[in-house]
Amino acid sequence: MLTAEETRELLNYDPETGWLTWRFTRCSKAIGGERAGCEVKKKNGYSNRQIRIHYKLYSEHVVIWLIVTGHWPTKEIDHKNHNATDNRWENLREATKIENGRNQKLSSNNSTGINGIIWDKRRSKFRAEIMVNHKHIYLGRFNTLEDAAAARREADIKYGFHENHGK
Repeated sequence: MLTAEETRELLNYDPETGWLTWRFTRCSKAIGGERAGCEVKKKNGYSNRQIRIHYKLYSEHVVIWLIVTGHWPTKEIDHKNHNATDNRWENLREATKIENGRNQKLSSNNSTGINGIIWDKRRSKFRAEIMVNHKHIYLGRFNTLEDAAAARREADIKYGFHENHGK
């Protein structure tokens, strides 16, 4: 198992840029001073950075967590700004699988711009809802987007969602 000390011997981490660079040249693909790892894009559009150390592939943000904290993360690593290639320290936090899943970008078919707020065309009102433990909870219908958003923010607080849920 890769240790924090061994990782720190191999790599430099710049918390301002979120970049890992090799400390010294290890082979033709790992040249000292150059950025380590590469961006990997998946079919679903998700992309992140990965790095190979001792023939094993690691997610870059997990290696960064190991370098900075000295231990492997006990939960998932969440990117606060939804950009999985932005590994600046201020953008990373440990989160449970459920918390990490809540921190998603708005759906492309969201017309209101606010997570959990839907325009109810039939009633000409904004409907607010929240999903908790795989169950939709109805919060009400509102005449204004601001009122619906306020109800949703209250529900976020009540159910313990973090501040940038669904931004």
